[in-house]
Amino acid sequence: MHITPAGGNVFADLGFESKKAAEMKAESKRIIFEKQAIKVCLMTEMPGGAETKKHRQTGEAENDSSEKALRNNPEVKGRL
Repeated sequence: MHITPAGGNVFADLGFESKKAAEMKAESKRIIFEKQAIKVCLMTEMPGGAETKKHRQTGEAENDSSEKALRNNPEVKGRL
């Protein structure tokens, strides 16, 4: 069994050419960074931030509300 080390390139390990693997890794990092930035943006826009207990949700309710917020945000529309 092979485990890709932290900082490694899983795409190279899957057999993609080194150039293509590097492109795919860079694109995946860009997507992850963008999703994290969206999450931070949403958390800072919430009244009281993540600290307020009444804004904490779990399970499907959290996922559903996050999706609705993203769909309604004009800066994010079309990027997801």
